[in-house]
Amino acid sequence: MKKSTLTLAFVVLASAVFAQGIHIGVFGGLAAYNGDLTDKWYPKKVTNGVIGISAGYELTDQIMLRAGINYAVVGGADRFSDKPDLVARNLSFETKLLEFEAVGEYSIFNLYDQRVSPF
Repeated sequence: MKKSTLTLAFVVLASAVFAQGIHIGVFGGLAAYNGDLTDKWYPKKVTNGVIGISAGYELTDQIMLRAGINYAVVGGADRFSDKPDLVARNLSFETKLLEFEAVGEYSIFNLYDQRVSPF
């Protein structure tokens, strides 16, 4: 039963993807905390990766609705500081972030006519 439900969901999703203007995307990047527990603008030792996935639905050639979800872990620690008083303070934290986004996009130029367009 579970296998047939999963197969049916996949078939419905696949037919919807080809029938409509749906765009699927993946995202990867870097996330870092910047605050009292970091000395530098880009703290290499506490920088972690971010991963995300998004889906967009094309209403017209220039208007799209997009939703996505991103996951990251950020943190900071005094032990990586160059200042002895901050190392002695010995504060640290780490937290997981789960971000959901819902966005409306309007492209100034039709992307089917031009390769690049501000939005």
